[in-house]
Amino acid sequence: MNPKRLILLSYLVTICISTAYSQNTNMPGYDVIATHFFYTYELPVSFPGNVFEFHKKKDGWYLAEVENNSKQRLKYELLWNKKTNGFNKLSYKISIDTSNSKANFLENKASTGIGDFELYAFERISYYGYSGWDWDVIQMGKTEQTFSEFELESLARAYSNYATGFLYDQYGYHFENGDTARKKISTATPISSYRISKFHEYIKKSIDYYRLLAEKNPDYQTRVGKVSLKLSGESMFAWSTLKMIGSENKATEFIKTGLYNDSILHIAELLLNDAPQNSILFTSGDNQTYSLWYMQETKGLRKDVKVIDINLLGLNRYISFLKKHEKIRFSIPDSILHNKTFSVLYKHPNINSSNSIDIDSLTKQIITNVGPISEISSYSMSSDSIRYFTNQKIYFNPLIPLNSEITTISEVKLIYLGDYLYGSDLLLIDLINMNRADKKILITFQYELLSSLLTPEKGLFLFSEN
Repeated sequence: MNPKRLILLSYLVTICISTAYSQNTNMPGYDVIATHFFYTYELPVSFPGNVFEFHKKKDGWYLAEVENNSKQRLKYELLWNKKTNGFNKLSYKISIDTSNSKANFLENKASTGIGDFELYAFERISYYGYSGWDWDVIQMGKTEQTFSEFELESLARAYSNYATGFLYDQYGYHFENGDTARKKISTATPISSYRISKFHEYIKKSIDYYRLLAEKNPDYQTRVGKVSLKLSGESMFAWSTLKMIGSENKATEFIKTGLYNDSILHIAELLLNDAPQNSILFTSGDNQTYSLWYMQETKGLRKDVKVIDINLLGLNRYISFLKKHEKIRFSIPDSILHNKTFSVLYKHPNINSSNSIDIDSLTKQIITNVGPISEISSYSMSSDSIRYFTNQKIYFNPLIPLNSEITTISEVKLIYLGDYLYGSDLLLIDLINMNRADKKILITFQYELLSSLLTPEKGLFLFSEN
């Protein structure tokens, strides 16, 4: 890979994932709260079937014990009291043996999906971690006259999250708020003009608060970099979301000249120009994806390249948009794609096969194989269904007949699956499989799942099945 372009790309990736952020110190952070609980109390025998959520609210941190499969709340107690600035005593037994506390803390963290994004939100947003946090923050904003920098970011993120709730549940913690326009609808159902107007109303408020924050402190650091970059990203989020749901007239309001500086646009130009004609280019992260879309939309640069954000492949309406408007092919039927069983796919623990299979066979397994959770997981007696696969070594069939260069299937490079596979990862594999015959496939970074099939090509990574 060209060293100069690698440095530029590394710069863009760095500003996308920077985690050197200050925290809102009004309350302890997530790790402090969760560590106190796991080192202080004896866990019920139902753990990890039951998991523990930590909700940051106006009066402090609450502990919620939740049945992991049904999401039924079993207990709800105030763990840390903001009024007394200290921990309350809970109804759980005090722990005598803490030898497993760290392991339990980490397992619970993984089971409840607490990664870097969630930790950032817990540190920066005034209230977070439960359905309705966004509405609570919005109400907070109506009772105050002046705001700290953290409160401005809290309000911006709350309005953005609440806006998205009129369209779909993209980030979790969906809150209907007694509004029929916020009820979840199937992906196949068109989004009404009223829902779109409410998204438009609330997303504009989000952008307004980011603008106020940028005016108050231009050097304020968000998760993606300076607040000016986040402000640009929020405008592009509004544009891309409205375009995706078919409201292009409203979308054009948000894409304006001057959203990105010359250095970011230069990187975007390099990446687009490195892509072959009529290729598919996978990106990751708002900063990278949005700057490429921005160049295509405002400068008309390399519109022949299909720029696809890997992080959006878990959003069903994005898949529908790719099919309808970008003419991207998938083999997985909508009936499977829109089913709740598709989000996570599991390796069946009792059916072992050492044979390697091609991608078509894997997708057929996922379409066909459905079983109760209790059959797959020893932690659950639920009768709910999940989808599973039986083979963990897969490969792409060569596009050319086997010849002297590739004499057997065993010489085709294999992909090794773990004990589970996200539906979005299968969609990525399926998309590549269905479109690689007439389009070169490139990725802006070394994607771990496909690492054995990627080779450096100018400033990108080129996919090749052998």
